[in-house]
Amino acid sequence: MNSQNIGKFSISIYMLRNELDNVAKMFKNMDLVVIRAECSFVRDTIDYVGLSPKFPEVPVGVEVPEYEIVAHKSENLTTECHRLIDKEIPFRRLIEVEDKEE
Repeated sequence: MNSQNIGKFSISIYMLRNELDNVAKMFKNMDLVVIRAECSFVRDTIDYVGLSPKFPEVPVGVEVPEYEIVAHKSENLTTECHRLIDKEIPFRRLIEVEDKEE
């Protein structure tokens, strides 16, 4: 991972309050380093910018892409990141995160 494997995403405050263990597990499975977090009271979310080897490299000067992160609750937490295009069409780049049990 380098500093160009960057992406933006949001997590609802509801998820942070009620599923914090799963959110933490998802961050760990993504090897995510949060470099910015901002509360959006209007959307009731925390908006993040982070570095992860699961995000593709973004060339310098190009806008940081926004992703929708979908976590499937199962025996092993699976996380997918869908790149948002025009913030309405959630599919273009799918990133799967394997569960890293220790």
